[in-house]
Amino acid sequence: MQMDSYYFHDDAHFFAGCGVPGSPDLPFADLIASLSEPLPEVARQSAFREYRGVGLELPGTARGGTGNGINIHRRMMDVLGRMGPATEEEQRPQHQQQQAAGAVESSRGFRHMMRERQRREKLSQSYADLHAMVSSRSKQDKNSIVQSAAVYIHELKVAKEQLQRRNDELKAKILGHDAQQQCVKVQFEVDEPSSSIDSMIGALTRLKSMNVKTRGIHSILSGQRLTTEMNVETTIAACEVEKAVEEALQEVERNQLPDSEAPFPGSRSAWPQTSHVQNVF
Repeated sequence: MQMDSYYFHDDAHFFAGCGVPGSPDLPFADLIASLSEPLPEVARQSAFREYRGVGLELPGTARGGTGNGINIHRRMMDVLGRMGPATEEEQRPQHQQQQAAGAVESSRGFRHMMRERQRREKLSQSYADLHAMVSSRSKQDKNSIVQSAAVYIHELKVAKEQLQRRNDELKAKILGHDAQQQCVKVQFEVDEPSSSIDSMIGALTRLKSMNVKTRGIHSILSGQRLTTEMNVETTIAACEVEKAVEEALQEVERNQLPDSEAPFPGSRSAWPQTSHVQNVF
């Protein structure tokens, strides 16, 4: 605190009987303030300079100060707390990728587990259905069920063969088939027949005269070709039946032509025709 300068001189002669006066009176507040102010520090001489980095000062501290009495640990916690969100933002994409990969693996494993569960349920249902069919033959375990099912299927095959043979026997009885007679299939073709109906009648008449029983006839007239298939029963050899059918067809064609165009008797027929006889059983 600066004080007013005054010229110092000896005032003793002004106060001859009272003594020398003291210092001028000062206000009490100014006096206390002047006592609380610290003395300026003397700059220390050193070859090193103080390092002052940019942004290294902690909040609430001044250069050369002590941070107004705040605990250094608390200030460090505050700084680390403000640094936390930035670190979390950097780690968030990696964490999200890990979560996505984990979700994919979990979903894949879940689908595999569900497919395996469905497969086992279908297998168990199949065993249950099979056991319901052979419940009187097998136990509850899977091996017994499969073995009983195999035996049952074999029995069904044998029964099917027996029924098929029985069915054939009944058909033969219904049709009046004699076991001593053979059943043959007669096939013949005639190109450009004069009359398809007359050809059929001639062939049937010849077969009847040979005591051959006709069981079925199937005839097709396509364009200029007559194709006929007949199932007959006969005791005569198949080659004899074929020869008789050919002669009957030739005779029908000769009868349809005038006498001037008829071939010489005993000569080979000029009409294209074929016949075939096949044993049925």
